[in-house]
Amino acid sequence: MKLFNSLAITLSLYSLPAAQAFEVPGFITEDQFAQDFDLRVVPFIQSGETSSFVGKDGVSLFYRRILQANAKANVVLVHGFNESELKFRELAYIFGQSGYNVHLYDHRGFGQSEKSIEGKPTQAWVQNFDDYVADMNIFFQQVYDAKGLPTFVLAHSMGAVVVARYMQQYDNVIQKAVLSSPMIQPDSSPYPAPLAMAIAKAAIIAGQGKNFALGQDPFPNGQPAEGKPDSSSSVRVDRLLADRESTGYPAVGATWRWVYESLKQTGSTLDRRNTAKIKAPILLFQATEDKYVNLEPQRTFCQRVPQCQLEVVQGAEHAIFYERDIFLGPYLEKVLAFLK
Repeated sequence: MKLFNSLAITLSLYSLPAAQAFEVPGFITEDQFAQDFDLRVVPFIQSGETSSFVGKDGVSLFYRRILQANAKANVVLVHGFNESELKFRELAYIFGQSGYNVHLYDHRGFGQSEKSIEGKPTQAWVQNFDDYVADMNIFFQQVYDAKGLPTFVLAHSMGAVVVARYMQQYDNVIQKAVLSSPMIQPDSSPYPAPLAMAIAKAAIIAGQGKNFALGQDPFPNGQPAEGKPDSSSSVRVDRLLADRESTGYPAVGATWRWVYESLKQTGSTLDRRNTAKIKAPILLFQATEDKYVNLEPQRTFCQRVPQCQLEVVQGAEHAIFYERDIFLGPYLEKVLAFLK
């Protein structure tokens, strides 16, 4: 086995513990979720301020920030594909109860931000994957105010790759990052990634770049595709789907251009010259039952980053931060311990 200097990889295979109290301020158990979410989480989120900023090429992007008295640090929450800040409200509340200022924004084409294709709000399209990175840089340069406190990030799936790419291009901004189920390489099955990328490129050349990729019609009411859940917590998923319907956030599917760009970024993200540029510590969570992203590229990425700790969550689905208590509790304990 090759040994990597300056690398800490911890494989932590979670067992399924009995119900227990977790060392997580404000933790809401599934049996209390329906009641406590409205009593505790919703008022906390509504206490924040919202506005918008102008991203790359003039795209309008929604953001929210919730500031605390005597905060100990800032945390920026970065969502994944077909998501928005709406899915991160419980997590934002946990961080607020733990003494952090919380910042969230919606990527271009998602949530309350400007849609990628005018008149087609359900079609996710991006000219270049690093447009998401450019938006993040504008957020940090023009919107975000650290107020002299450390800057931490927790990012999920597509958002985690945006953060990884950002850290490869801009240093001294993020002090620590949690990458949860990062989309280093999307699951393109039944086709291997190189073939899927070639098919997507051919579709773009044929003028289909802004059309839905094969099988990427938006899922009904934002639900995962058949057989591809992202969480096994029915109470959390049901609440999210109900809130998405009530707010009118459209479910989103990938266009051929988005598929091509999401596959293309893998090479740059894994490039040894780029991974070596990430100096801040990273905690990377991997879900063994993930049906959206490939796992081996996550391990490769973590091996190549100078300071990266890998946590493998046995039995969890893709959205670990939105999972059942048996997965979510230990996950949050490790996240908060890492960010201390």
